[in-house]
Amino acid sequence: MVQRLICERAAELMRSPARIDVICIGTPRVVGDSVGPRVGSLLKAAGLPDRIKIIGCMDEPVHRGNLVSMLMSLRNDALLVCVDAALNNNFPAINIRTGPLQPGVAVSDELPKLGDVSVICRVAETIGDLQLCSEDYVNDIAEEAATTLTTILSA
Repeated sequence: MVQRLICERAAELMRSPARIDVICIGTPRVVGDSVGPRVGSLLKAAGLPDRIKIIGCMDEPVHRGNLVSMLMSLRNDALLVCVDAALNNNFPAINIRTGPLQPGVAVSDELPKLGDVSVICRVAETIGDLQLCSEDYVNDIAEEAATTLTTILSA
């Protein structure tokens, strides 16, 4: 079972704006790091309102190699929700909170902090564990995150 920690303020923020951009970060090349693109694909298939733009999915992932260029597709007037995998000893869990997340911190990448709301999907404890995650395990986390976001965004 995937633990969910949802900050009520973050949920409120996602219910109110006219426009929301959801950027789902990760690479399908590493199963544990693919939770972001999996969430993006599920959100695209969910039939969310047009005011919600999904950036990053399994077919067109946002990763450290293209993150900066993908930021150009964000709308200036939109609330930015960022989805990414994370390492922690308390997993599997999804943490939805206000404030930015720092993509790539687990691998010491210096990428910009992003987001008004962060969706942190804790999938493993170490970088090595990311390679060992099963597809089913990561899909379960992605489905839980996408279902939670769809419920909040559709309210």
